[in-house]
Amino acid sequence: MLDFKTLNELTDLKELYEHTTGMKLRKHSTHWEGACPFCGGDDRFYIDPTKSPQLWTCTHCQGGKMHTALDYVSLCYGLPNSGAGLKETADKLRELLNISESTAEYKTVNTQHTIKKQETPTAPIMPDVPDADWQTAVKTAVNKAHEYLLSEAGKPYYNYFISRGFTDKIIRWYKLGFNPQRYTLDVTYDGEPVECYKGYYIPTFGKQYDDEPDTLYRVKVRTNNPKQKYIFIRGSKAKTLFCAKYALKYPNIIYVEGELDAISINQCAYDICHAVTFGSNGYIGQAEQWQSWYRMPDNTVICFDNDPDPDTMHTVRENEKRLQQEIIKAQSLDPVDNRGNSPVICHLPDCYHDWNDILKLPNGREIIRQILTYFFGGDNGQSLTV
Repeated sequence: MLDFKTLNELTDLKELYEHTTGMKLRKHSTHWEGACPFCGGDDRFYIDPTKSPQLWTCTHCQGGKMHTALDYVSLCYGLPNSGAGLKETADKLRELLNISESTAEYKTVNTQHTIKKQETPTAPIMPDVPDADWQTAVKTAVNKAHEYLLSEAGKPYYNYFISRGFTDKIIRWYKLGFNPQRYTLDVTYDGEPVECYKGYYIPTFGKQYDDEPDTLYRVKVRTNNPKQKYIFIRGSKAKTLFCAKYALKYPNIIYVEGELDAISINQCAYDICHAVTFGSNGYIGQAEQWQSWYRMPDNTVICFDNDPDPDTMHTVRENEKRLQQEIIKAQSLDPVDNRGNSPVICHLPDCYHDWNDILKLPNGREIIRQILTYFFGGDNGQSLTV
């Protein structure tokens, strides 16, 4: 018979919470506190580590009633919390703690057991590559837009990127461009002509994604249309991750919404972390496509934009909750010996909309570096004064 009491005593609840939710808890006096993964409320959830076993509660959805690690796993994974079915919940907690099935081992271990970080996460799903005809035609359009941006005629548009805080080196590295006039290419996609829209060009090349540096996955165009600020050139793989190759190469990765945000971070804080886009907050609830990418690096932060519109901000917070649930779902489907690392969801200080807005400030580079140092623990997670 499983020794449920000992299993609860072996669990470090803070480790369990951060592993399953992707969120971090804050130390407050003698306990840890943070957002509730079940009702989503901020500062409602807390853990008392002074008890044996450690206990947790939410002052809202749990009414302040204290619960054990087994109760937590039961709620997270929809498993039984009493009766004969409790063994299934205990088996899930054992799996998370990487403890063998032997009840004797339960009784010989007398220290808290922490979640084991796995070294072999699930391989990421790579996107399809646009066909050769599309590649040839659209690459030509990208090169043309880039050359125009660097020309005398394109100076006002080049200065737009400079005003966003970008350096000439970064503009050239990411092959940013501007197309001054809409035109149609001599290539079709799904039977429809491919048009090159007027606007700022942000291409996603293989040097940011795979080992074929000339591969073009997509072209995103920033237009002057307030109703459709961004549009992809037809045939682009829209849900491709911008700069995704960094997630395969570097231990510290932050996922942000926009390409300009990712470029801002990569320009001034590449020694702290590397930035990749997840596209938009509407793409997050797709565990089968994105979870393996989120969990490849050793340390992953996912950061949404802030938004001044309350309704939009509410949607963002709801998407954050949905993402946390998808992370839990994806991890529960992984074999125990092939589980990826757990990302952490962080927020910019409320006074900033996004990373590029920060970069435009007179001391923007220093602010970005301070926030990222805080996110990735270089400041021991204790202070953020921006």
